[in-house]
Amino acid sequence: MEYEFYIKGHIDIAWEDWFEDFSLNHLPDGNTRLQGQVADQPMLQSILLQFSKLGLTLLKVEKIKERSIKMDEIHVVLGASGGVGHAVASRLAKQGKPVRAVNRSGRIPGLPDGVQLSPADVLDVEEAINACEGASVVYHCVHPKEDYSQLPRMTENIVAGAQASGARLIMAASVYPYGIVDRPMTENMPYKPEAPSGEFHAQAADIVMKAHEDGRVQASIGRASNYFGPFAPRLWPGIDFRQAVAGEKMQIIGKTQPLHTYTYVYDFADGLITLGKNDRALGEVWHLPSAETISTQEFLDLIYKEAGTEPDVQIGPKLVLQIMGI
Repeated sequence: MEYEFYIKGHIDIAWEDWFEDFSLNHLPDGNTRLQGQVADQPMLQSILLQFSKLGLTLLKVEKIKERSIKMDEIHVVLGASGGVGHAVASRLAKQGKPVRAVNRSGRIPGLPDGVQLSPADVLDVEEAINACEGASVVYHCVHPKEDYSQLPRMTENIVAGAQASGARLIMAASVYPYGIVDRPMTENMPYKPEAPSGEFHAQAADIVMKAHEDGRVQASIGRASNYFGPFAPRLWPGIDFRQAVAGEKMQIIGKTQPLHTYTYVYDFADGLITLGKNDRALGEVWHLPSAETISTQEFLDLIYKEAGTEPDVQIGPKLVLQIMGI
């Protein structure tokens, strides 16, 4: 059963961590609404007790017996068969949001029941517009598997789709545009891509930010580093969790000693969803929270430790990365 809890005042968005799977919205009257699924009476009592412990003033509770889904409430996830898109769609569905998951085929295994599957090729602007129809938020999680040069065109079409539906646009982005750095990355760092992939990612981000500045859409960008997790078992050239579990040889390209940030895909998804419902996030690029930065070797050690297998890693030359354009 879905409930709405109205709290006195605008509480900080960070309080959402205390109420897993509930959405937090600041209302025009100066108060806050928490909304989500409550399984039974004991869970309801636990939530009310948590309000009291945290010193929050509960104004009212409303049980939503029947809720008709309006077209302008739909959350559209583009690129939903990829690791990030799949995680975003899953999280939103778990929160009780109406979700339309989109990829080229319209076949996306592993999503929760109730998610609407829809085929669309966002290289076609008409298909992108149709895919975004009726959306309140569009999540741009599209990531070309091979031809990075398609990303700017895809992004232009996705902007057109969000604009046509009047939806907020949230883009999942990488840190490739920054190139090689010798200090912690920050949101205001200039773009200095070292490879074509970084240049195309930078162009795509610029398209989204310019669309916001021009008033075409309300948009923000969430950046994270190489991500891993369910439906994203392979990352950064060569790391493959499945090979570690199977005890197979893993071929890694490039050095493993330099520090690198790796992002759990559901942390990435949670950050994007937070941006999608927070007015203060609009018009900005955000670096989303990730685990502590460690070396790739330390990351590999953790993978093999959890897999319970002996490390079997072969290191390849960095020249292969340059040939791949990464």
